[in-house]
Amino acid sequence: MKRNLFLCLMILMVMCCVGCASVKISEDDTTQDVTEDSSKDDDILAFLKTNNVINSDDTYMGVDQDIGILGREGNKRYVYKQADNEFYYIEISECGFGSNGEFYGYKYKADETFYLITVIQCNYNGDAEFVSDVVTEVYGEETRYIVSGTDDNLQLRVAVE
Repeated sequence: MKRNLFLCLMILMVMCCVGCASVKISEDDTTQDVTEDSSKDDDILAFLKTNNVINSDDTYMGVDQDIGILGREGNKRYVYKQADNEFYYIEISECGFGSNGEFYGYKYKADETFYLITVIQCNYNGDAEFVSDVVTEVYGEETRYIVSGTDDNLQLRVAVE
């Protein structure tokens, strides 16, 4: 009897060790597909350049800050430098709702995904230790756009309040 109990305990311990060894521990608790998000953002940024929201002589500063109230939510902020050494950022926020409605003058359908684009002047600190400290101040008026449609048929609208 003791021998069977000992054997069962040994098997249980081995199963626990094997089970623990196959558990993946990660610091990042999100399941966001970063490749898909950045690819979509690249498409939108290229579309904004085509439509002169981003001027062809503006320089991307290499800052793509993840933003969100609860951490990474798929929204990003990109910082650009203009020819006159002024800076601005473009914020891309994914939107979607479960029913038909209107958002900044855009009439959307249920479960449609569209993007709110916010553009605003900012002060830039390229020596900041953390990405969250790169944009030190925002000023001027925000300009908002709605980008909707599929990859091959994106449409740009000026958002109205």
